[in-house]
Amino acid sequence: DSDASLLHVCVDYLEALLWSEDIATKEMQWSLDRTSLPFVVQTLDTLVDFCQGCTANQEALSLTQICRLLNAILKRTSQMPGEVRDEKYSNLRRLCITLYSTLLEPQHS
Repeated sequence: DSDASLLHVCVDYLEALLWSEDIATKEMQWSLDRTSLPFVVQTLDTLVDFCQGCTANQEALSLTQICRLLNAILKRTSQMPGEVRDEKYSNLRRLCITLYSTLLEPQHS
């Protein structure tokens, strides 16, 4: 279904924004910074919009790597030095919790 495909593309895009390959070591490294932050926020906003009140999209998103990515965002942004953590990162964390809540909305039959 096209909605599920779009959800997968958004999650893949989110993962690409959060992680990048270190050229020297070929290992994946965390790459969320002030440049990518607005794109991460917009992607999460889009996922929330797609899933609020839509059981099919909630189920499709739950089958992706979204929970792993949300956990990484929450963990890594909470471990940032105080001078780096600001309102933008606090808003990002709130948005992660909003998306989790959306995925946990009661299913109506």
